[in-house]
Amino acid sequence: MRAVVVTFEHRQWPIHDDAALRDHGVEALVLLAKHFSPLTSMAKFDLEEAKRQYERAKMEMRTTPFFTMNFKDFWGHLSTHFDEHMTGFPDLLILARVVLMIVCDSACCEVGFSALNRTQTQSRSNLKVSTIREVLTTHFLGDPIKEFKPGPIYEKWIDLPFEKGNNNSRGRELQSMMRRVVKSISARGEGESPTA
Repeated sequence: MRAVVVTFEHRQWPIHDDAALRDHGVEALVLLAKHFSPLTSMAKFDLEEAKRQYERAKMEMRTTPFFTMNFKDFWGHLSTHFDEHMTGFPDLLILARVVLMIVCDSACCEVGFSALNRTQTQSRSNLKVSTIREVLTTHFLGDPIKEFKPGPIYEKWIDLPFEKGNNNSRGRELQSMMRRVVKSISARGEGESPTA
């Protein structure tokens, strides 16, 4: 995202310093071209020609009346009026159009924040960071719930001692309760037992 801003946010170009303006954004342009090179719209893209057009665009466009337009309108204007091969910037505009088509949003971050809020609730505010990380990793990268097989995990968990119980009495009580649930489910024949 930073490379997009450096290259194509024209209002950040150092327009009053010719030497700085010539060098500005060239490395970021190369990085963007490499990043988007697999796209079919980049098949006829010529990087060296785009670099020459980029330098010319920076020098020529800084004095135009529409230079004060916002990012989208400025590059949209150039794309509409300066796409000719002789006097325009056709190779540069190939990359500019690719950038304009990117939907810049923070949806992936918002999904993560929502998952975190569902995990660390007011009633579970003391969860450790490592526990939260494991829960979120399972949520985003784990198998779908329909494919989850609880049997092996249940067996391992039920055989472990209850470390925080009072003389293990709470642990034994929990173990007995779980065995009764399993026995009840098995007796009614309601699907596969968790220990199966």
